[in-house]
Order: sequence, then structure tokens, then C-alpha cells
Amino acid sequence: MQSKWFAHSGNGPKRDERFETIFEHVDAVTRRASQYAATFGAEEQARAAGLFHDLGKYSPQFQRRLQDSREPGRDHWTLGAWALLGQKKASAIMPALAILGHHAGLPSLDSLTSLNQRLSRVLNDEPQRFTTSSVQEHQAAMKQFLADGFEMPRLSGSGLVPRHSQAADMLDTRMLFSTLVDADFVETEAHFEGDSETHRRPRDEGAAMRVEEMIAALDRYATKFLIESPSTIDTLRQRLAERCGDVGATHELGAFTLSAPTGFGKTIAMLRFALEHARKHTLRRIVVVMPFLNIIDQTAAIYREIFPSERFGDGIVLESHSAAGCDVDANGQDSVTRSEIRRRVLSQNWDAPIVLTTNVQLLESLHAHRPSRCRKLHRLAGSVILFDEVQTLPPKLAVATLATLSRLCDPAGPFRTSVLFATATQPAFESLSKRVSQIIDPNKFTGKPPTWQPVEINDAGREMFDIASTRVRVRWGQDRPVALGDLATRLAKHRQSLCIVNLKRHAIDLASAVAATCESVLHLSTNMTLGHRTQVLDEVRKRLIFNQPIHLVATQCVEAGVDLDFPVVMRALAPLEAIAQAAGRCNRNGRRPTCEMAVFTIDDRHASGRARRAYPPGYDLAVAATNLFVNTVLSRGTDEAPEILNDPDRMGDY
Repeated sequence: MQSKWFAHSGNGPKRDERFETIFEHVDAVTRRASQYAATFGAEEQARAAGLFHDLGKYSPQFQRRLQDSREPGRDHWTLGAWALLGQKKASAIMPALAILGHHAGLPSLDSLTSLNQRLSRVLNDEPQRFTTSSVQEHQAAMKQFLADGFEMPRLSGSGLVPRHSQAADMLDTRMLFSTLVDADFVETEAHFEGDSETHRRPRDEGAAMRVEEMIAALDRYATKFLIESPSTIDTLRQRLAERCGDVGATHELGAFTLSAPTGFGKTIAMLRFALEHARKHTLRRIVVVMPFLNIIDQTAAIYREIFPSERFGDGIVLESHSAAGCDVDANGQDSVTRSEIRRRVLSQNWDAPIVLTTNVQLLESLHAHRPSRCRKLHRLAGSVILFDEVQTLPPKLAVATLATLSRLCDPAGPFRTSVLFATATQPAFESLSKRVSQIIDPNKFTGKPPTWQPVEINDAGREMFDIASTRVRVRWGQDRPVALGDLATRLAKHRQSLCIVNLKRHAIDLASAVAATCESVLHLSTNMTLGHRTQVLDEVRKRLIFNQPIHLVATQCVEAGVDLDFPVVMRALAPLEAIAQAAGRCNRNGRRPTCEMAVFTIDDRHASGRARRAYPPGYDLAVAATNLFVNTVLSRGTDEAPEILNDPDRMGDY
């Protein structure tokens, strides 16, 4: 028989209506967490975590707290973790950690014995921290738990258990943690959205992956771009899309790379791979990871054109990033429609067939310990994860990220996920295999040495890069610094030009210098809001299409994945992969004769004559390596120069 022990205070507009009993809340969280974890075979452990996550709320102190805010808030979760560890099974460790972390943040992994001893000690030595402060109160809470009709959770020993592998244990724990955290968030929200008449108002579930209809929609979209007399680039784009579809439809789950020059249709080709892969393996989600908000905005517009809301509904494509849902109306006011509110809610835990997010959001979900960051992580199970412009991943996190992704997409593992790295400048991540293997299990659960050895999809890469090398001729002038005024004069001589610099102050100063001689200058940097950047890019594209004068001065935010096609590009000296990306904005579609991109350095000094900082933090070493590498290649003769940016092997050497 259910008692009147409460988990949450009153709901309704004034939070003074219906209280929620512990039984109602725990039962709902347990069922939802188990459902989430069933995707990777850990439903038994998720059920145990759900049952015990609020065990300490069965206490007079917590009940007083609900009635009187002056009553101090105390730890109501440690008791449940300790009780679960009492089963003395290794399969109890991860659910116990999930319970401990669902409010305070995930603690470090420990052995069963050490963790049990630590919790026993703190419950005994610091009783004032907890809602139950004595052995008698611990026992009373457990007695009331059973009186409410719950059964003791039983762990068979299956599911996710520590394997003495840093990467696998970290990910496995976070995955289970995310199921409890997300279930707790969702069910608590359902209570507080209710009132005395409608006790609970659960959120609507996200849309399902209707993969057959989505493939048909992509086919319809692709036919719009078929032309009677395709160029060589058009033919290769079509070949790349078909190849991606074939690999997705025939290969097993695992790690993949897609290496192709900018402008060869990777955005659509990746989507083709993901949909065919989802059909083959009955996957439930596509997660697209990108470095910059303007690329996400651009890609979301394409995806929503492919999957229109009138056919697929509003929740088919979700954006999850810092500016998502910040739309404004014509008067500059916050524009929040019912469908936008729903998208915001669903993006909190990535409940959609297609999720577009940033490197920051994905890496935080994989590696952070806070509940709000980790709650969406369980959605990666049974998914295809597409990393676009993967060269932008932070180098310091490369080994940890590769190790985690290796576990996530391990064909012998529980998560049924594939990962694709796409870029024109594929980092030599294979060279990190030995370091990756040092932080994952030596046998990688399959008896084979663990390495990051993905399958390359593009079988026409060499041909594509050869064609790309004819689009742009690079003039290397980095050894001759140029003043901003002289650079402005050079830009203004052209009818249409793009200049990419490394610092925001350089972009502002250069744009002002160009504006002094012509009216057709626009400026773009991350100092601007996403909406403002989108407006500028729309204006730039319009002027390019109608062959109107345009001089765009921008920072790095424009060089990766942004669909622009200038006849002239100038790029301040930067890491080689950034220069290659900038070249992708020059004669992108190959419809002009060979165009020119100039590489330069800025002569920037204080009034005293002392040189000012020329690069953003973290750029200096990569720029120095680029300068040395390029000069070494150029010293062999000018015939080597065109290959620098369009030779995957040479880029790998760099």
C-alpha cells in the first residue's frame, strides 16, 4: 500500500497544489530509465538505480524540508548507493555511481570494496550531511521503501561492469548515469507541469526514425540537381554520394572516414551514408557534429528542405547548441512558437531522428561529469555519429576522444553505434593508435589489439584531389609581411574577394580600411550573433550569384564548411589545414578558370614598433610547423607547390 511520503512539493502555477509521492516518482523514473538502458542491455542496472536513487527521501527530515524551505537541504542519494553496493556484486558499481552523481555530479570510478567502505565511513562519520542520520533511520527508510510496495532490486551480474579499461569504464558509467539523470529530469518535469486536475503532464516523445521515407525524401532532393551535361566535379559528387550509400548499406558497424576536397558534396554524401547505415542496422538516430554555429545553421536549412515539416513534422531535425531557439521576429523580439518550444524541450536530451550539435556539446557529453551535460548521452546508442570538419577537434582531447569513440563504435560492444570522420584535411589520427590503445583494454573485448583504424569510404579520393588542384593556384607570400593598409588596397582592386584573418581586431581594422576606398565591404566574425552572421552570409551569397561587387573580411568562422565561392581569396598564415579549408572558398564549384589564393602575414606593430600578437591562443606552434613544412616543400621547386593543399599523403606528413 502506498504511503504519503512525498518526493516533490506541490505543482501548479504557484507550486502549492498537488504533492508527488515517492512511489509515483520512483516508479516513473525506474520504468523510464530501464527503457532508455534497454538499448544497450543495461535495463536491470538502470532499474536498480531508479529504485534506490531517492531512498533517503523516506525520512522525516526530508518531509519537513518539503513543507518548510528553512529546513536545510541534505543528501538523500548516498543511502541508496550504499544499499545497492550491499549486494556485493561488480554490476552494482556503475548504478551506485549513477545514484551518487544524479544531483552532485558523477564521482570517480572505484572498486566495489573501496566504494562501499568510503560510503559506510561517510554515513557514519558525518551524519549531519544526510536526511537519514543514524542506523535506525537508514533501516526505517528501507522498511518504508518495502512497505510502499517496492521490491529490492536484484542484480544478476550482467550488463555494464568495470573492465579495468579507462575509456570503456568511463563511457559505460556515463551511459548508465545518463539514463537515470534523463529519466529523473523528464519525470520531475512531468510533475511540475501538472496541477490538481491533471496530476502529470509528460512531455511529448520525439519523432521516430522513418528511415524508408527519409531515404525517399533524399532521393527526391538529389534529383533536383541532376543536369544533362554535368561537369567533372558534378559527376564526382554524384559518385561520392552513391559510394557513401553503398558503404552504409553493406558495412558492419564501426569507424569510418570520408576524405574529399571542399565543394564535392560531403554534406549530402554523409547523410546518404547515415540513412543507408540506419536502414541496414535498424539505428534510431543521426547525430551531426560541427565546429561552428554558422555551419550548423546552413546544414539545418538544407536538412529541413530535404525533410519538410509538412511531411515529417517539426521535430525531425533538432539543433543543440548555445544559440538554438534564439529566433527573433521582424521587430527584433524573441519569437517563440509552440513548435519552437517543443524543439527546445526535445533538444535537451536529443530526442529526435536527426540532431545537429557542436564539437563542444558532444565532447562535454562524452567527458563531463555534470548531470545536465550527460543526460543526453544515452541517445548515442544505436546511432550514426557524423563528425563534419573533424580537423577542428581540439588536439589536446584527441586521444581521449578517439579512445571513447572506439568503445562507442566497437562492433563487439553494447552500444551499436558507427562513427564517421569527414573533412577535406583528414588528421592522421591513425598515428595515435598506440596511445589510444594504452587507455583502452589491451584486448578491446574482441581478442584483437585496439587501434583507431577506420574504413575510408571514398574510393575516388586521388582523382578528386587532382581535380581540386586545378581550381586554385596558391601564391605563398608568408615571408613578406604586409601592412593592413596595403592589404586593403590589394583587396579593393578586385570586384569580388574574400580575406580571412586570424584575429577579430585584424578583421575589424581591415574591414574599416577597405571601407574607406569602396562601399562593397562586409565583415564577419564570432563577435556577431548567429542571426547577424546568417544575414551577412545571405547578402554575400546574393552578391556572388548576381556578380555584384563584394569584399568580405572574416575570421576563421567562414573557412570550414561554409558554402561560398569567390574568385579571389587571401588567407593570413595559419595551420595548413586552415589554409586548405580557406582554399575551398575559392572557385569552389570549378566553374571559373584557375583562380588565385594568396597567403600572407600581417605586419602589425605597436606605436613603439614592437610586434603585436599575431595569432589566437594555441595557433603559434601549428603556424610555425606550417611555415617550416611549406618552405621545405617550396625549396624543392615550384612544381611541388600545387600539391601542398591537395595531396592527402602530404597533408598526412604535415
